[in-house]
Amino acid sequence: MAGKTARLGAIGFRITIELQEELANGGVGALDATGGTVVFRAQKPGGAIVDWAASPETDGSDGRYEYVTVGAGDLDTAGDWIIEARLTPAGGGLLPSTHEAFTVEHSLPAP
Repeated sequence: MAGKTARLGAIGFRITIELQEELANGGVGALDATGGTVVFRAQKPGGAIVDWAASPETDGSDGRYEYVTVGAGDLDTAGDWIIEARLTPAGGGLLPSTHEAFTVEHSLPAP
């Protein structure tokens, strides 16, 4: 996700986050989010917060979730955005991911 750039008002921009957990051996692996609910919480450049319902790319067991922008209002502010995934497991609780960033740029004006 880091380093991605979108255009202001882009429709169809795909945001993907892989949920991860620390393994017993000290490594990091995919977090099985099967049965849970994932929301992407984004902070716009001015500080406003927006939540988007994320969907699993497969069945959720690989921890990969996505949101695809559906309206011009989704990416309505140019600048640097911060985003995190927030997993509510089937058993309850809340597990937020680390923060990631992307940039929304203005399109060039017509000649």
